[in-house]
Amino acid sequence: IAYVAMFISGNRRIIEEQQKKIDEIRKSEQRYKALFENSLAGMMKFDYETWIVADANQALLDLFTVNSAYELQRTLTEFPADKLRQIENSLRKSGIIDGLELTLTVPSGITRRFLFSARREESDHYAHAVVVLMTAEKRIG
Repeated sequence: IAYVAMFISGNRRIIEEQQKKIDEIRKSEQRYKALFENSLAGMMKFDYETWIVADANQALLDLFTVNSAYELQRTLTEFPADKLRQIENSLRKSGIIDGLELTLTVPSGITRRFLFSARREESDHYAHAVVVLMTAEKRIG
């Protein structure tokens, strides 16, 4: 009986520890999601080989003056071909690209300069990017 009690007690402790770890992961995911959604910097997760955007925050959509991840994806593929290759090669070889300057005319017709940084994920060919607007623009009205 003592053995059974120790076995049950040990299993209960293991289950409680696993539940605690799961709760910590959930909290971490919630903090990341809040940071992602509320960041003033444009952020996205994308496939650096196909330029398919898996997720993008509102700040990035606003920077590129688009309304959806699909529109953003179409706009990103209009980056100069040499820059797209540079991003892909850097992410493939070293897993990171930091502070690449890009100039692009966004769908609203405004030419903007961006600072683009990204880090590759451990698996697949996805990367997380941060994009910051470098162009100072005067707003009328």
